[in-house]
Amino acid sequence: MKVQDVRQLIGAELSELHTCLPGKIVTYDGQFATVKPSLDKQLANGQTLAAPQIVKVPVCWLAGVGGSAQITVPLKPGDDVLLHFSERALENWLGGSDQAPDDPRVFDLSDAFASPMLRPTVGKADTANVNIQYGPTTIKITPSGDVLVSGPGTMIVDMLSVFKKLATFQAGQVIQGNVAHSGGVITSTGPIQDAHHHKDAENRDTSGPLP
Repeated sequence: MKVQDVRQLIGAELSELHTCLPGKIVTYDGQFATVKPSLDKQLANGQTLAAPQIVKVPVCWLAGVGGSAQITVPLKPGDDVLLHFSERALENWLGGSDQAPDDPRVFDLSDAFASPMLRPTVGKADTANVNIQYGPTTIKITPSGDVLVSGPGTMIVDMLSVFKKLATFQAGQVIQGNVAHSGGVITSTGPIQDAHHHKDAENRDTSGPLP
């Protein structure tokens, strides 16, 4: 066999070997995605073979403790992902079994994992801070240790909160419900206004700024 024939044989085999490809989300239900590879296949005769959609693709998220600890983001149709192709068939694994696969195929187009990614033409990463972003709302952790939370919405804390350091409210503070205070002294550099009013005989408020 000539060297050229060997190279053609190797090339033919490699053309069916898949490692990783960019793709786009078609659908995602929180467990599995349908993904279409973004790049079609160029054939030796110059023609292009359209990439097929890949179904039941597990999405790779940062998770642990049996799935009770996880970081995920919403995925919408058209979002970019990176497809990784398994060296073993995935049917049994997707069904919850770790036994050897029944099919001997390797690096097949149908055996893919998807990792969400930020395409360079779509967005740019924050190179200075740890950044969590969803639309206009961001949480940034700076190298100096500051945590910056900004956005047009409302931050709702629905759990007991303990502040072990000084908390400064620059835009005021509204408290609904009872306030319990123990230890220390409550001080103010301005008047404390009692919002509870009674009317006197001449229909005037009887309460005013407290000393």
